[in-house]
Amino acid sequence: MVRTPKAGFYQLIGIPGIIILAVLFLVPLAVVLSEAFVSDQGTITFSRIIGLTTDPYIFKVLAFTLYQAAVSTVISIVIAIPGAYMLSSYNFTGKRLVSAICMIPFVLPSILVVLGFVIFYGNNGMINVFLMKIFRLEEPPLKILYSFKAIILAHAFYNFPLAIGIIASYWERLGTSLGHAAATLGAKRFTIFRTITLARLVPAIISAASLIFLFCFSSFAIMLVLGGGPQFTTMEVEIYRRARVMLDTGGAAALSLISIAVAIILVAIYSWTQRVLARQEEVSISDRSSSRHKRPIRSIWVKLANLGYILLMIVFVLGPLASIIVRSFQASETRTGAYT
Repeated sequence: MVRTPKAGFYQLIGIPGIIILAVLFLVPLAVVLSEAFVSDQGTITFSRIIGLTTDPYIFKVLAFTLYQAAVSTVISIVIAIPGAYMLSSYNFTGKRLVSAICMIPFVLPSILVVLGFVIFYGNNGMINVFLMKIFRLEEPPLKILYSFKAIILAHAFYNFPLAIGIIASYWERLGTSLGHAAATLGAKRFTIFRTITLARLVPAIISAASLIFLFCFSSFAIMLVLGGGPQFTTMEVEIYRRARVMLDTGGAAALSLISIAVAIILVAIYSWTQRVLARQEEVSISDRSSSRHKRPIRSIWVKLANLGYILLMIVFVLGPLASIIVRSFQASETRTGAYT
């Protein structure tokens, strides 16, 4: 292969970027992680990593981290699939607004999400105050904060837009010839969805799930604030506790290596699903003539289902954000509705 001057020029341009990346990121990261292999006496040792991998407490923390990430991922995907179907299949008034609302959580700082959840879902939060006034209750009916439910809800809020984007973008490019053939042979809609559509969506779902799992696995602010107790400690929180509270930077570095290993596995899974999706795109080129055409909603039941989903999404997404805005104008003495 002949190397052109233009290719060599672009390679030279990339060298300063690589040097800056190495100096500002790779070298400091390597220095920090190297402490995992240095004993208190300054000698090279693997005792920290071996001790952590055999520590029942660390095993419990890792198990809970994986568990909460898995549950958060499943809930995020379940919430996203109806929205992905709606956006990829129908044209309706306000579709662009729905798409914009879906993307709001993904661009928010995690600490802002936590603040919104505390103000909106807290025992004295806006939704509980509203329900207590409507139904004349003395106790808040929704006790969500500082629990496993709060963690899952916040992660779902933060990550379901990502799942909608990935799944919907692939779903709308799926050909419909297989579904039409199955319908001609008498297959019901749910059977077609389960055996054909869902099967073809599996790589896109796995792709979205791997990214969401990675984000939930490495979640910090949500776990630290909404967890509310040591029983909800994750790897990131434990790394923070060892480095900040216990001043055990070596132990924190060793735990970081474990987290990095999990992250590498998840990135590999995501890369694999992207290759699978690319191959499916090449195979389905001949089916593009029968690709999905977005149609207007005619069925009253579909309209009601879409309207219900949109209303729930508006409350779920905009509720915590609106509560921050409203609370910022309330008098700090009462927080009961007096504005200032």
